[in-house]
Amino acid sequence: MHTKKDHYPAICANLFWDAFGPEGIAALAYWYGAQCSSGLMHEWTRFPLMQVSGAPGTGKDTLIEFLWKLLGRDCYLGWMPHKMTASALARNLAENDSRPVVLIDLEPDAQGVELINVFAGNVPHDVSAHTSGQPTRHYWFHGAALFVAESQRSLPTELQHRMVNVQLCHRSKAAGTQLGMVPVDLLAAFSRDAQRSANTGAGLIARRAMKYRPTLTDRYGLTDQTLLDTYSRVMGMVDALTLVVPLSSAQLRTTRNLVAHAGSQQQFRSDWPASARGGQDVFGKGGV
Repeated sequence: MHTKKDHYPAICANLFWDAFGPEGIAALAYWYGAQCSSGLMHEWTRFPLMQVSGAPGTGKDTLIEFLWKLLGRDCYLGWMPHKMTASALARNLAENDSRPVVLIDLEPDAQGVELINVFAGNVPHDVSAHTSGQPTRHYWFHGAALFVAESQRSLPTELQHRMVNVQLCHRSKAAGTQLGMVPVDLLAAFSRDAQRSANTGAGLIARRAMKYRPTLTDRYGLTDQTLLDTYSRVMGMVDALTLVVPLSSAQLRTTRNLVAHAGSQQQFRSDWPASARGGQDVFGKGGV
């Protein structure tokens, strides 16, 4: 490993691929897309969601901790809704300052259902004052949220159609361990570079999303408009990630196909015909 602070992409790109493969790259692309959200939300009404699942030992915690390190936050995972009151969670959402939200093990209980409605954009959260307990305002959540669980949750259709599902596999534990040892200060350049490229990244994401919509319909059978929005936008984020992280054409191609197949599987689970075909890259080179 190199250790020069200005070479964080060279330090981690291939190590990250070995540890998490295209699934991890899809999550990293979503994380970068969240840094471009202010530019994107001029055109979009709501940001796509993502669910990262995986059996024990597939590196979910290592992945999420690494993503937070890229934003300068060490030894952190996210919020556990089942350990928070509804009012505390509402305040945290309202005070999050446009950062990505990471939710660990969201359960389909009463509080979970209420939260699901918030993230689906169906209802606002009442944000109450700390002392009076009276609602002070309604809060609508339209930002980036990453759900983390051991297995894909059975969630309402209106939420699933806004969510790209990524399932981690057992890959190189040695690479994951080495990646977890990278100190947070070596990764600070990601946040700086993401901020500098945010306007360019937002424009690229929007253009590539429009480009991928017809192919997702023609080759992968996506007909639902919300699914098309969700998956094409995350595919645009994969392309835009190359503005800050060096990825090979093979890594890009594999990740694009992973996201497209996830979309076709979601269409199939929603009782529409899926027409995913093989492993050919039907999206073209998509170079940046």
